[in-house]
Amino acid sequence: MVEDLIVYGNWDFPQTKGGQTPVTLARMVLAKHISLFHWVPTVVLKVGMSCEGCVGAVKRVLGKMEGVESYDIDLKEQKVTVKGNVQPDAVLQTVSKTGKKTAFWEAEAPAEPAKPAETVAAA
Repeated sequence: MVEDLIVYGNWDFPQTKGGQTPVTLARMVLAKHISLFHWVPTVVLKVGMSCEGCVGAVKRVLGKMEGVESYDIDLKEQKVTVKGNVQPDAVLQTVSKTGKKTAFWEAEAPAEPAKPAETVAAA
């Protein structure tokens, strides 16, 4: 992979069939590698939805929200997942405007380790 990232110092390379010099090819490879590390913030909400009308209301407000790249709405789980350049509190407020009960999705807490049984000394 490292070989793919070498940028040549001489700018007088002949162009390839596609019209690209080794320098532009190296830049394209570098851009591809950088895009692999593009992290998209994700916000997960629990939204009290009972029907497709509720889903439509959530879709309408998310569709108008700036920065939203994608969203997934699961009516059965009452779960809304939003991806994009958004602030979690802004997403919560926006979805709350639908009038549906809205809260951040709570991740499943790891099970607490069992406490050792207390021993009672015989008197």
